[in-house]
Amino acid sequence: MATIRDVAEAAGVSVATVSNYINKTKPIRRDKAERIAAAIHTLGYVPNLMARTLRRRAGSVIGVLLPNVQDQYYVQILQGIEQYCNGRNYFVSLGISGESAEQEKKYLAHFSENQAAGMICVSCLPQKPDTLRQIAAGGTPLVCIDRRPEGVSAGFLHFDNQKTMMQLTKNCISRGCKHILLVCGPSAYSCEQEAEAGFNKALTEHPACSGTVLHTALNKEAAFRAMLLYLQKARPDAVLATAKSVAAAVLESLMLAGLSPSADVFVGALGEDNWDRQSDRPDVLYTARQAITLGKAAAAQLFEQIENPGLPPREQMFEDVWLRKPHTALAAVSGKNRRLTALMLDTRQVELFSGLVPYFEQFSGVKTEIIRVPEHEMLAAIQNPNQTADVAMFDLPWLYSLAKSGVLADISGYMEQFDEGIYLHNCLEHYGKFGGGYYGLPFTYAPQMLFYRRDLFENPALCKQYFSLYNEELRPPKSWSAFNRIAAFFDRQNRAASPVLYGTVIPTAYKECLLPEVYMRMRAYGGEVYNSRFQVHFNTPQTVKALGSLAALAASCPGAAQNITDRDAARIFLEGSTAMQITYPSFVSDTAALSGAGGGVLGFAHIPGKCPVLGGWSLGILQNAKQKDAAFDFITWACGAEMANYSAILAGQSAISASFENNELISLYPWLPLYRDMYAYAEPILPPHKPGRAIIPQEAVDSLVSGGVYALLNKQKNPEEAAESIGLALSELFKRYRY
Repeated sequence: MATIRDVAEAAGVSVATVSNYINKTKPIRRDKAERIAAAIHTLGYVPNLMARTLRRRAGSVIGVLLPNVQDQYYVQILQGIEQYCNGRNYFVSLGISGESAEQEKKYLAHFSENQAAGMICVSCLPQKPDTLRQIAAGGTPLVCIDRRPEGVSAGFLHFDNQKTMMQLTKNCISRGCKHILLVCGPSAYSCEQEAEAGFNKALTEHPACSGTVLHTALNKEAAFRAMLLYLQKARPDAVLATAKSVAAAVLESLMLAGLSPSADVFVGALGEDNWDRQSDRPDVLYTARQAITLGKAAAAQLFEQIENPGLPPREQMFEDVWLRKPHTALAAVSGKNRRLTALMLDTRQVELFSGLVPYFEQFSGVKTEIIRVPEHEMLAAIQNPNQTADVAMFDLPWLYSLAKSGVLADISGYMEQFDEGIYLHNCLEHYGKFGGGYYGLPFTYAPQMLFYRRDLFENPALCKQYFSLYNEELRPPKSWSAFNRIAAFFDRQNRAASPVLYGTVIPTAYKECLLPEVYMRMRAYGGEVYNSRFQVHFNTPQTVKALGSLAALAASCPGAAQNITDRDAARIFLEGSTAMQITYPSFVSDTAALSGAGGGVLGFAHIPGKCPVLGGWSLGILQNAKQKDAAFDFITWACGAEMANYSAILAGQSAISASFENNELISLYPWLPLYRDMYAYAEPILPPHKPGRAIIPQEAVDSLVSGGVYALLNKQKNPEEAAESIGLALSELFKRYRY
């Protein structure tokens, strides 16, 4: 049976041109059209009706061609592509070339014949890309990854292999290695050419060192054979590999040769970013690159071409996030026989985190004691003049006053040792910077999020009941008025037929958990505590509306508010007693099993008004700390990239940008991508800090605001009265500080 490829060859045109002719998707020159028609008649070609039907559906197909799916690097690329395409009603058709030129041509022809909307390819034919050239010339959007096809007008994405390999080589040289071996793939691949160039550049700068390049196929078996044969002739001081599969082969061959990594031969390799450090040898220096990000970016660029025909393709280059250092490096810096005390929150997250501290002790030699303190007692504990702890965990709004008053030590002098680029954009500035200095590192990044019961919101009977009452669809609310209506609908005290006890729960046990409920509503309605001139601006119509919204919710959906903390509220939700809850994800992830409301029925969305309060906690060094060097080792370990994924697993949140691209973490906490997006508009609560004046402690502001809000919730004041009394109290406070 003739194929569309046979027709293209007979007519002397590309497969894409034949596809355009058959489907009338693009105009075809008359002479080409006549040749295609004649070829179809001669060959008896019958178009693939299934493919044509698929093309007419709402969704479309993206062809993806990879060398293999044994290598985790390519798996992550595929995951990134699928995540991007699935959200746009496109399906991925996967082809595995096995580094076979014939297989690659067959899959590309298959994608064209089945009218793929676009293609993403890691080609094994970059120097003879005739098929790719035909596809691109025919107008099918095409994006290539890692291996640049010569003379093909296609998008291209890759890592900066030259820079990374140069860094790895210099690392070897700094360890005293004199003869370094680079084991890499075929020189026909641009990625391998770049790595070799970086290797040679580093050696050129250090003429006392010599280097050898060993080319092999990019699979473990071929690399193992090549390495074993090399070791029969020479013994290098260090071996560098351009792929993790090659590194595995290097380790196997060294073992058979009676050589020990680290002790006899230093080994480094290009790796992938994976939370499981046990999958990596501690005696191997791996780089960490986010292949899933590469996949998403490739899909995004492909869709740019699909949606904007004629848009010129572009090149994107990514860098490895960090060079992953062996744990033993910390011990070399830190020394032995030191003791450290850290004040941290009394939360489930910190409880679990404490279980990781022995690893820090093992590799640093620093005996560390974690003292857990309740949230509402933490500030007083930090400010206690008799406090002897070295490290303290502090809330974001406290940063300015603790730094200004000299309670926290300025760690700017240490920051040269630390890679600031690991965090989300401007995260370090929010969580650690005051004036011209640094006073902490972000331990948890936390904007509020709406969690809800999907099984309730998607129940046909409940949806019908809700619509009959309010004449609107039951869906995650985008306004506070809708939030209040849904909460009342699901509150059993308000509607006896509700399948759950509460619509939502307002945590009121202490001001630290109540005030985020207040401030997020104020921002949504346009209210503020003070204006840009540092004048009290609380008693406004906007704030009155926000307080009215909160009071109405408390009246129609009382829930279990009495003495309930935000952790209690999350627990009640996860047990299945609440329809929805606005909280910080760390409280949701406290219950790892996600019982009751968890699992497949857990939904999540932006909070109404998209005005979340940026919360979270930092780790800083107390000014009176006796072990400042050890303290900095601890906070960089606890807040750094090395521990990021572990912390994210424990808490469902992270300040490290790489955590939000880790597919393993996303599968555990599917809200992570949304969580990262919220960072762009989440705002912290900042204390009044007029230049030339003392900083008004946020604690003082919060005490006055919460006092008025408690009076509102206890029905001692209405919204207007509460706004007025709070505004007057704040004005007096500002006057005392000469604002």
